[in-house]
Amino acid sequence: DRDGVIEYVNQAFAATTGWQIEEVVGKRPNILSSGKQQSEFYRAMWQAILDGKVFSEVFINQRKDGSLYYEEKTITPLKDGSGAVTHFISTGHDITERIQTQERLQYLAHHDLLTGLPNRSLFIDRLKQALAYARWHLRLVAVLFIDIDRFKNINDTLGHDLGDQLLRAIAARLEGTKGSEGTVAF
Repeated sequence: DRDGVIEYVNQAFAATTGWQIEEVVGKRPNILSSGKQQSEFYRAMWQAILDGKVFSEVFINQRKDGSLYYEEKTITPLKDGSGAVTHFISTGHDITERIQTQERLQYLAHHDLLTGLPNRSLFIDRLKQALAYARWHLRLVAVLFIDIDRFKNINDTLGHDLGDQLLRAIAARLEGTKGSEGTVAF
């Protein structure tokens, strides 16, 4: 209704959220709030729908079991004959898998698959940021480049699995020594 009290949900809502229909009727939609979106987001939403405008956005919601999901939602105000908003219809669908795929692709674009460390692209970006920060604050930036001599011989004689183990071990040691402001990249 106009005050945000749930009057009806369908079975798809129950399947997505884990809340049974009878558990949510009479409650407010904030039972789905994950705390991941700022109060300004919800203020803008309420302002728009109370003004009679359709609001469409991605919500980061929480299921009954506490797990998070992304919902692409549209809230449409319903008006009476005089044009006053009386109710809202909210439709949405779970886009968690799509968002997780995008996040995974973003991660893969900037990290080495073997070690999980930043790759050259992310390293260059972080280096540019560090240099800009250093210029602004009159600080220094150090870069250490390490090459593994005859690594090809390790792969050729001992096998790629052992070579991969060596690279992961080196990455872990370097990562463990870098400090809070450093970056180790592969």
